[in-house]
Amino acid sequence: MKLAKKVYFTIKYLFIVTIIINIFMFNSDVYALTSTNQVNLADIVNDNSFEYYKTVDTILITQKDVKYLDEVDFSRFENLTNIIVKDCYKLDGSKIIPNKKVNLSINNSVLDLSKFDISKFENIYTSIVYNTSKKTISDDNLKAGIVNSEYNIDKKYDAKLNKIAEKIYLKSKNKADIIKNVTLYVVNNLEYDYDDTYVSLSMAESILKYKMGVCAHYAYLESQLLNKLGIFSLDISGYTDLNDRSNSTHAWVIVYINNKWYGIDPTWIDEPKKIFKNISKNNLYYMIDLSKKNNTFSIEHYPNLTLYNKIPKNNRVSKMSIINKKLINKKALKK
Repeated sequence: MKLAKKVYFTIKYLFIVTIIINIFMFNSDVYALTSTNQVNLADIVNDNSFEYYKTVDTILITQKDVKYLDEVDFSRFENLTNIIVKDCYKLDGSKIIPNKKVNLSINNSVLDLSKFDISKFENIYTSIVYNTSKKTISDDNLKAGIVNSEYNIDKKYDAKLNKIAEKIYLKSKNKADIIKNVTLYVVNNLEYDYDDTYVSLSMAESILKYKMGVCAHYAYLESQLLNKLGIFSLDISGYTDLNDRSNSTHAWVIVYINNKWYGIDPTWIDEPKKIFKNISKNNLYYMIDLSKKNNTFSIEHYPNLTLYNKIPKNNRVSKMSIINKKLINKKALKK
């Protein structure tokens, strides 16, 4: 199928993707918070009259504002109702302590969410956020826009995913081979759900029981299998057209290997009724070095989480890996 046709079907099923992917519920430029008087931390620090402490209802915190955190006394705000954290990758949430419960919105950020005292906030909105904390965040609202793969596991089908991953591992020689074999498994075992037949099912049920799905399913299956095989991967939501975001939503995969980020788009690699024996090294949608921007993949894929390269290196490891001594020994015996 030609690229134009693939884009057409992706556009056609925008509504399906928005239902399936929770993080599409929040657009990076739209917040559930309203404001009549919004300022950033720099404005507050530079206000010698201290008038902002009386009038401000919304504070916007971006990475360039973080340096002012120690100079702002959150307990002094009289009318504060909203705090928006946007485009941050280094921020100590424990320093944000309002004197009353307010709304908190976190967007396009890579942060340790356990540092935020969720008891201090009335409502919490998360949109396209990577949580660097090893602690599980229990608040349901806080889970909504988290992109970490470990939040996406469907326990009912986890054992079946493990068996698939184990078979791929046993026939793979190295990490590059694992990535290739995972991608081949995904494109050979999923069919695109052009008729909306399985949209009401859970992601894992549609994939593993009926072997049907849209771009989000392709990306989900690829990232789950890669992480189970010890390769850090994220299924990423975003756009294929930066100028027409409302009609070009899409999902794909990014992989961290050999100290580099690579992009894989299993949906656009796939072709109906075609069984792949291999994937060409020249494929425009397979293992594309994302540090090189002048390529077809980067031009056609605009991720919602633009700060993924700010995920600390010690966090770029799979927490779901099933590779253990028993499995390694089993592979050795097969050889």
